[in-house]
Amino acid sequence: MINKTFMVGSLLSGVLVAAVAACSSSTSTDGNGTVGRISVSRLTDTLVVGDTVRLTAAPTTVDYFPVHGKTVTWSSLHTSVATVDNNGLVTAVAVGTDTVTATVDAVSQPIFIEVVAP
Repeated sequence: MINKTFMVGSLLSGVLVAAVAACSSSTSTDGNGTVGRISVSRLTDTLVVGDTVRLTAAPTTVDYFPVHGKTVTWSSLHTSVATVDNNGLVTAVAVGTDTVTATVDAVSQPIFIEVVAP
């Protein structure tokens, strides 16, 4: 006679192990995952003409684990309003609104900048 309790318990244990293995392989904590998000130091800012602010950006997986060894590219949609250098330093040039974007691989995160008169 076969012990049915043992068979069901063994089957469930095997399913549980397979499920845990499948889940653990989808999230990488080693820093080498695929970029799925970019965490930025701020999503909006208001600057006075002539002011500067340093923005920071950190690429992460979709599960918010850090991804190392990636370069952030910065860009400004309206350089007549605000400029941004390769290090994320934004300079307010003239009154208006601008979108500064941090990009890593094919993932982008916009930062909305309003520039006001002194």
